[in-house]
Amino acid sequence: MPYTIVYTPQAKRDLLKIPRDQLGMIRRAIEERLMVDPFAQAKPLKHNLKGFWKQRVGHWRIIFDVEGRIVSVQKIRLRRDAYKD
Repeated sequence: MPYTIVYTPQAKRDLLKIPRDQLGMIRRAIEERLMVDPFAQAKPLKHNLKGFWKQRVGHWRIIFDVEGRIVSVQKIRLRRDAYKD
């Protein structure tokens, strides 16, 4: 049974800023990895982001958390900006 993906308003804004040529790669990662098994290739975050997970997609990072069968995508940013805020 696949996980349900929910995007926060911030994640929706982040998706609009991603170049088209890289957007497909990120959407595939969400559909093929996070919907199937979000923990398989993800790593837990530490310190002030404890409780969140990261999925690496090239230079991009998908920051998310999981509650039950719902994956909540918090941010989708380049590595250099992903852990700010």
